[in-house]
Amino acid sequence: MATASPNIAIVTETLCCMDEADCRAYGVYTIPLDCCVGDFVTSDRILSAEQSVRDGEGYSIPPSEEAYCAHFEKLLSTHDGVLCITASRRFSESNRHAALAAAGFGGRVTVIDSGAVAGGLFLLVLRARHLVTLGYPMSRIKAELESYKNNLKITFTTANVQVLRRANKLVYKPAAEGESENRHPVFRIENGSIGVTDYAADDRSTVIALLSVLEDPRRSRPSPSHVVVHYANRTRAVEYLLYRLRETYPTATVYERPITLSIQLNLGHDILGVIGD
Repeated sequence: MATASPNIAIVTETLCCMDEADCRAYGVYTIPLDCCVGDFVTSDRILSAEQSVRDGEGYSIPPSEEAYCAHFEKLLSTHDGVLCITASRRFSESNRHAALAAAGFGGRVTVIDSGAVAGGLFLLVLRARHLVTLGYPMSRIKAELESYKNNLKITFTTANVQVLRRANKLVYKPAAEGESENRHPVFRIENGSIGVTDYAADDRSTVIALLSVLEDPRRSRPSPSHVVVHYANRTRAVEYLLYRLRETYPTATVYERPITLSIQLNLGHDILGVIGD
C-alpha cells in the first residue's frame, strides 16, 4: 500500500482508533490524548478485550496547544505542509488548541474540524491520504474534505447513557427512566451534535436501527463505499451487525476498529457504532 506524499503530513488524534500498524500503512501521525483514571494519568490506547476501567470513572484530556506546536514543528522540518484533522469542536477543545498552534506557522498548517470522533476521523484521514497521494494542493484537499464530512452517517448505541447526560453531550435526551423499559436508545451524530433517533429492545432491532442510518433517500448513491464498525468487545450483537452489514452492502469496504480508552470514558465500554460515507 502506498503511503501519503511526503510533501504533506497528515495528523490526527488517537481517538481516531488507528493503531500503530494503521498509522504505518496509511502514512499518518497521531497525537495522544491523556486519560485520567482514578489517581493516575495514562495515554489513550486501543482497548483490549477486557474492560480496563469502570465506565464514568475517568475523563480524557485533548492534546494541548503546546503538544500540537511540538508535532507541527517536527513535521515541518521534513514536510512542506501539515494537514491536521481534529475531533469535533462541539465535543473537544482539541480543534481550538490545534488552530491556535497552527497560527504560529505562517499558513503551513491547515486544521480541519471533522465534526465527528472515532470512525468519522478515521474515514476523513483515509480520504485525506487519498487526496494527498493524488498530489492535490492543500486548498483543494481542504475543500474536498469539508464536502466529504457532510456525507458521513454516524450512529451508535450504548447502555451507559448517564455518561452522556453528565457531560451534556445530548441535543435532546432519551425518554425518562421507565418510559422505555428494557430498550436502549440509538444515537446519531449530525453537525457535531448527538441526538436520539430510535429505541431498540434486542440485538436484532439494535442492528436494524444502526444500519438504517446508512440509508438516506436524499443521497444520490444508495450504498456507502466505506463503513467503520466500532466496539470494545466482540459480542453477538457485533457479529450480527457485521453479518447484516456485509449482506446489505456487499461492495462496501468494512473496517473493524476497537474503541480507545478515551472513547470508553466518554461513551461507555459497551458502545456499538457504525460510520459510513
